[in-house]
Amino acid sequence: MKKVIEIKNLSYAYPDGKTALENISLDIYEGESIGIVGPNGAGKTTLILHLNGILRGNCQLKILDMEMNGKNLKNIRSKVGLVFQNPEDQLFSPTVFEDVSFGPLNMRLPAEEVRKRTEEALAQVEMEGFENKSSHHLSEGEKKRVSIATVFSMKPKVVVLDEPTSNLDPKHRRELIDLLKKFKTTMIIVSHDLEAVLELCERTVLVNKGKIVKDGQTAEIMKNEKLMESNSLECPLSIKYRQNKN
Repeated sequence: MKKVIEIKNLSYAYPDGKTALENISLDIYEGESIGIVGPNGAGKTTLILHLNGILRGNCQLKILDMEMNGKNLKNIRSKVGLVFQNPEDQLFSPTVFEDVSFGPLNMRLPAEEVRKRTEEALAQVEMEGFENKSSHHLSEGEKKRVSIATVFSMKPKVVVLDEPTSNLDPKHRRELIDLLKKFKTTMIIVSHDLEAVLELCERTVLVNKGKIVKDGQTAEIMKNEKLMESNSLECPLSIKYRQNKN
């Protein structure tokens, strides 16, 4: 498989001196769905903010064979789409159409291509017909979908989602998980919703105290009760149920 992300010895400290990441090395391959899990303050969000250059630590970082530097930054950001945990951080235009078309417009694409990409992205997240609605009047689940569409309109090679199921009721959580299952692009999901990660990601990276503790098959990591508890996590209930049943 083709390597799309290559991180070597990433370390990062915040201005107050707190170390957030320490010697992180990670390879991600085309078409993978990877979960990044760990307790609060583990460094998960700090890690993904390096993938499109929002944060810049000391390391060798390549995205789609491009070195992370000022020369490549604009191109990298068009290839790595980041969906924030809070949709309000991503939706700021008067209408859904304007929110989703913002990226293609900034790419200086022709008007017809902008319209096409916007319509295709809304179709991908099953939000056709919402073009003229205000994003701020939508439900939380609908806002999450539009946030994803703002990334899809850029046609990224990698999609990074930070806590995609947070603040959703069970119905909209299930709808979003089912939607994410349909996507074929390389996907990185940071989440405390371990059941969702178990369902969506074959591979999981467990992070704690700024370091990678374990990188492997999701089910193997999540059924390791000792490993999970030592990193302030719990085995998903579905795994506990299967273990008790056996």
